[in-house]
Amino acid sequence: MRVELSIKSTYLPTWGAYEGVRELLQNGRDAEIELSAPLMVRHRKPDTLVICNEGAVLPHEALLMGHTSKADRSDLIGHWGEGMKLGLLALVRAGHVVKIRSGAEVWTPTIERSERFHADVLVFDIATGREPKERIAIEVGGISAEDWTAMKRGFLFLHGTQLGEHVTVDEGTLLLDEAHKGRVYVKGIFVAAHPDLTYGYDLADATIDRDRKMVEKYDLQYRTQRIWRQALAARPDVITAFGRLLAEDKADVQGIESYNATNLPDAAKQAVVADFQAKHGASALPVATFAESADIEHLGKRGIVCPKPLRAVLEAQLGSAPRKRKRRSRPKLSRATPGTSCRPTKSCTLRVRWHS
Repeated sequence: MRVELSIKSTYLPTWGAYEGVRELLQNGRDAEIELSAPLMVRHRKPDTLVICNEGAVLPHEALLMGHTSKADRSDLIGHWGEGMKLGLLALVRAGHVVKIRSGAEVWTPTIERSERFHADVLVFDIATGREPKERIAIEVGGISAEDWTAMKRGFLFLHGTQLGEHVTVDEGTLLLDEAHKGRVYVKGIFVAAHPDLTYGYDLADATIDRDRKMVEKYDLQYRTQRIWRQALAARPDVITAFGRLLAEDKADVQGIESYNATNLPDAAKQAVVADFQAKHGASALPVATFAESADIEHLGKRGIVCPKPLRAVLEAQLGSAPRKRKRRSRPKLSRATPGTSCRPTKSCTLRVRWHS
């Protein structure tokens, strides 16, 4: 049986072998979670990558764009029902021979000229009659051992216990090992490198672009600060590293603002304050500018100009210098002596305007 898909061969021209393998591994990981079908990935000499899920088969509906059972599953990577088809297109277009063994069938994707569409499109030849096995095994040819070693780094769920030091919480995983510095993942799949980040992050969820290569800046900041909040509660031993990020105004903590710093664990806030006061004295207060520092000198306080994230955390515990200044400088109101009344004087005139 031959099935022509209405996917033109030139669609997503920037996608190559890595993107193709990424989409197949994403589907394999989702099948492992959704169907309890264990994912096994191995490289077979000399140049074949094998991606296998035991206990699952592909329905023919999987060839339809938009066919998915994942739309309402936030724990799964896929969502739109197009990843496998587009991944296979990228692989075949890049010259890789692919075979998919599913149940009693073998699916072979190729790019062929369509008389119906008058264009080169993705085509599947489906052969039947083999021994049925409840298994999906995808064989991708032309992937060398060196290629696979480089690709594998982009998939955390294939590394098992080899992640190095890390902290996993509901919002994702804080990757403390130097090998992950500046690397951002979403649900275990590499998205982008951010050299300004000190650590690596695997986000449990995020809004990413179509090519899965970018997380919006505001979304990254929001999610990294939530990972830190939970990591500090789960692992107090990372408080020292967190304090260094604040003091050095690193990109990792740019999502921390005055409105959310109060939600950090008390132990973390207290440790940051203790370190700040050990360096600058008990009378020190965080300020934003040197002008603010001068304003509070007459109160017997020492203003220390701090980066915004550090200031937010300190103020969550100590209060802000401007508020303290206003509280001290508020004028006292005199009270009238009991038994007396307030009478108008020449400088106190009451004017009444009537409106018709």
